[in-house]
Amino acid sequence: MIEKMHASDALILVESVLKSIPGDTYEQLRERVKEKNIRVMVDAIKELLLSILKYQSFLIKPNREELGEIFEKVLESEEEILECAKV
Repeated sequence: MIEKMHASDALILVESVLKSIPGDTYEQLRERVKEKNIRVMVDAIKELLLSILKYQSFLIKPNREELGEIFEKVLESEEEILECAKV
């Protein structure tokens, strides 16, 4: 299916990865579409999200708790959230 994707397509990677799928599946998928200029959107937990940041996805969507996990702190104010999200 990935081979048939074009630049006008989007690939959405979500955190509900089954345990039977290798941990580097997101990276493998991201690598396969890298040259096709496909927009990739990611909604994933800390480890999966961090593993594919190097690919500069079109959109990443960590929630408050996930963003806090990445920065190892509890984000309580909108200001703290925005500060971390900009990084």
